[in-house]
Amino acid sequence: LLFGFFFIAGLLWYLRFTETKNKSNYIFSLLLFTASMLSKPMAASFPLVLFLFDKYFNRSLNGKTVMEKIPFAVVGILIFIVPVLHKEAMPATSDSFSYSFTENYSYVNRILLSINAFCFYPVRFLVPYGLTAYHGFPVLQNGLLPVQYFILPALLVIALLSFFLFRFKITWKRVSFGLLFYLLTIAPVVHLIPYGTNIYLAERYAYIPMLGFVFIFSGYILKYMQAPASRTRIIAFAATAIVI
Repeated sequence: LLFGFFFIAGLLWYLRFTETKNKSNYIFSLLLFTASMLSKPMAASFPLVLFLFDKYFNRSLNGKTVMEKIPFAVVGILIFIVPVLHKEAMPATSDSFSYSFTENYSYVNRILLSINAFCFYPVRFLVPYGLTAYHGFPVLQNGLLPVQYFILPALLVIALLSFFLFRFKITWKRVSFGLLFYLLTIAPVVHLIPYGTNIYLAERYAYIPMLGFVFIFSGYILKYMQAPASRTRIIAFAATAIVI
């Protein structure tokens, strides 16, 4: 909760800075980001998310806007390496923070596990079944991962995206922003960069990243809530209730 609060607050103050050019807003955003990183290193994607917001609000990408992100990147890197240093100083056991699946899975399996992690959270967001505090790493079968760990979730996500893109024709700008927001914010915990933990998946990791999908869905819902046809508005209200 602390990570999410400071993360969102930091984004809001950064957006205020882009509107007012008041340096105090920029400094406050940086402080909030630092607090978010100290709460959970998952906030390391914050500087990249700032670029994403710049793109969405049509800010020019130049030396000045890039320099704005450097203090955020420095703070993020310095705090993010702490778990890595901790991992090197501790023995690797399945019950310790230093445990990492890099020592138990091949490079190919690690990539497949990361892809599955990307797909896992949207699926559980739409169909919240089998929720638990955390999910451990899967057991290999003859050195291979079970098929469902990377094929079925990927097919489902592709089908859902195709459905929204071609059936409802939501603008690509909104879709791309929502997807990139999700990918950037969930990336630190899908083990693309091993940071030492025996937790493979945890639904709580998706609280902030899922805002990207909420942003996409809200575009469709708001569009049809304003539609003149009463039936369409009823569907839109029902969809809102389901999302909530």
